[in-house]
Formats: sequence, structure tokens, C-alpha cells
Amino acid sequence: MIVVTADHGIAFQAHVDTRRSVNASNVEELTPIPLIVKRPGQRRGRVSDAYARTLDVTPTIADVLGYRLGYRADGHSAFGRITRRRHRVTLTTRDFSSIVSISGRRWEARRRVVWRRRMRQFGSGEIGSLFTGIGPHRNLVGREANGVAHAAARSLRGSIVEDGMFADVRRASGVAPAQIAGDLQGGRPGVKRDLAVAVNWRIEAVGHSFHLTGDPTAHFAFMVPEGSLREGRNAIEVYEVTAGGRLRLLTRSRAA
Repeated sequence: MIVVTADHGIAFQAHVDTRRSVNASNVEELTPIPLIVKRPGQRRGRVSDAYARTLDVTPTIADVLGYRLGYRADGHSAFGRITRRRHRVTLTTRDFSSIVSISGRRWEARRRVVWRRRMRQFGSGEIGSLFTGIGPHRNLVGREANGVAHAAARSLRGSIVEDGMFADVRRASGVAPAQIAGDLQGGRPGVKRDLAVAVNWRIEAVGHSFHLTGDPTAHFAFMVPEGSLREGRNAIEVYEVTAGGRLRLLTRSRAA
């Protein structure tokens, strides 16, 4: 038996203290997390529209394996009648101080709005076709960084989180470090900057720096195509894109 789920969802919201705490305004963003159950010997799958909860994971395992729990569980089997008859989405807040509840009909209507917005923002399909409608200076994607005019260095510098991962990429492992994230130091505080990231000297993504509420540090985070990473050592470079379209190097990985 295999069970796959997540410990929490996340909301795509800006200018908030946290995107992981559920409330009445973001319940449709945070609640959909995967619950995948593969029974022993199962060869074909199906999709259920039941409103299962994290509390249902243990009772589901016990139900499938025919095991009797030695205590009273708060949840129910995802395959049971109680779960199938649920008509509300209900969960506790992150600090357990209150419960957020919404009717299933209203939740699904709000989810459809979220789905349409995400499709407009991020697209669907292979990563090369995603994010095509967002980000500054999209014309830079696919160009060799050395072929773009460069600007002189200034006090603003950057650092890449866990940049050692790019020194020894093993594609056969099934894990590719396709997220490139880090911080910026120096420069005027609070400024949102246009950025570009090059993988093996080819620009693969563009975006903005950002700040979290209450955090003065500027951050960046890019998703790049897995295919841009080659076996072994990979060079990662993060640039600021100046007003004149020039590239100003902020940081590079140790493998560069």
C-alpha cells in the first residue's frame, strides 16, 4: 500500500504575513492538497470527488488493510460512507485557534475562479511553455548571456541558496534542482528589481525580486526547465536587468 499526501497547502497571494495560514478569504487556495492511495495489488486508478481530509489518512490505511485502530480517530476512511456524504470543506487554522468551514458548492465555485486565474498566469503543459505571460524582459529568455550587453557592477550583490547542488547534478536520480532561489544584499532597500537567471550561460528565466512582509531582505526565486541542467557541473548566474536592458551580474554558483 502506498499513500501520498501533503502537510499543508499554500496560497498564491501577495502582501500577506504568511501564505500557509488558512482563513475565510483563502480557504479555496490552501485546501486542495493531494491524497493518493494505492491499494495492495491495485492496477488501475480513479479520481474521487469526496472531501477527504488529512485526519482521514490513518483511518483510510486501517480500512484498506483491515486493521482495527486501538483508539477513536477524528477522521474517517476516504472510501467510507461518511466521507462520501460530506458537503462541506472544514479545517482548523494553523494555530488551532478556530475552524474554517465552507459549503462544498461555494468552495468549488471559488476553486474554478482560482483555476482560471492560474491558467492565465502560469499556463499548462511542459515547463518551456509555462510562465510565458509573466515576468519582465521575456525577450531575453533563450539568449546567451554573453551576447547581451553588460552593465558595470555596483554594490548590489546576490547569493544562491544551496548552490553546491548545481556542482554535481545526477539526472538519473530523478531529482533535478530546477528551483534557483536566493537573497540580495546591498542597494536601496524595498526596491523591486528585474532579474534574469542563466543556466550554463543561457538565460532560462526572468522575474522580479520580492520582499516578505516584515522582512527587509530582498529575495528571488526562479523555476528553470530541467532540460537546461546537464549531467555533472552546471553554471548558474543571476543578473539584474537594468533600465537600458543591460545585464549586471549579481552572483554565480561555485560551479560556474
